[in-house]
Amino acid sequence: VASWGYGEEKLQLNATRKPYLQHYSANEEWALHERFTLGVTAILSMAVLSLVITEKVPHTSEGVPLL
Repeated sequence: VASWGYGEEKLQLNATRKPYLQHYSANEEWALHERFTLGVTAILSMAVLSLVITEKVPHTSEGVPLL
């Protein structure tokens, strides 16, 4: 009979308190992804802000008093 699981005799779980991190290397991909996302968000927000300001500011100052 085929099974998708493991037999109890073949399964070994390490239940230690400290993880074994001797061969661990930090992955810099997460930091790069976060910086990229932050940069894209900043550029898009500046573009939207400039569009809103462009629509609100009059094109000429003839109809708007300066003082």
